Amino acid sequence: MLANFFIEGGPGMLLISIAGLVLISLSVRYLLSPDPRRHQPLLLTGLLTLALGALGTVLGCVGTLHAVHQVEPKDQLVLMAAGLAESLNNLLLSLLFVVLMLVLTAVGSRRLAQQEA
Repeated sequence: MLANFFIEGGPGMLLISIAGLVLISLSVRYLLSPDPRRHQPLLLTGLLTLALGALGTVLGCVGTLHAVHQVEPKDQLVLMAAGLAESLNNLLLSLLFVVLMLVLTAVGSRRLAQQEA
């Protein structure tokens, strides 16, 4: 099922995965060694991951809508629903990475606050 999730999302999933893995590695580094100077790279990489997810979703939706007119009218709704569902895989993957980053960063921030107290 996970392989299908990745394949159905299309080529954008690879870019999202790369950005997401960089994001998670930065988050783990912040968790292990909290430093306020690491906030900006975390923020920018998180935004990049979200933007790639949104871009992949939009491109998938556009591709789906372009393909709809090429099938029989009775099949258009099914094609549109399947295409839009697959397009949302990009956004879902990027959100999973960002949520994980937020959890790791929150724990790191708590550790930083305890160190400063």
